[in-house]
Amino acid sequence: MSPTEDDITRLFPDLRSWDDGRGITAGAWLNMFGRRRDALMLTPLFWPVFKEHDGCLLWADFSLDSYESWMESTGRNRTTVESVMNHRHVTDLFLNDPEEATQEQVEFLGSVLREMWEAKLRRDFPHLPVQVDFHWQDREASDDAQLYVYLNRA
Repeated sequence: MSPTEDDITRLFPDLRSWDDGRGITAGAWLNMFGRRRDALMLTPLFWPVFKEHDGCLLWADFSLDSYESWMESTGRNRTTVESVMNHRHVTDLFLNDPEEATQEQVEFLGSVLREMWEAKLRRDFPHLPVQVDFHWQDREASDDAQLYVYLNRA
């Protein structure tokens, strides 16, 4: 996926009513309302930091206690432990957003994050079989989808 500015603008129909109905692009909106603070705070989301631990690839700030508990409860299945500890719900990334995300927005963001994370992790860990998956648990029952990071040991 290589999103264009038009792709992003289409995700927000209200932008079409701006400027006396002529509409504005996502880029124009960002120039007017975007904040450096927001961009910097989003850096770890778009360019995450992971580390190797005990044959696993995990978020750099992972909990050792949680890791050990998951290793014990899964019979030391590293792929399962990575999938559980490294998964993120797309809608949980912005819990206090007053606007509910559409499925199209969740799909778009999840797809872009999947590509960014995979590119970053393959760059940082070229010796590891990094896998980043994005999928819906149940699209009909929920507007949520999840990202999973694990090593493809198959």
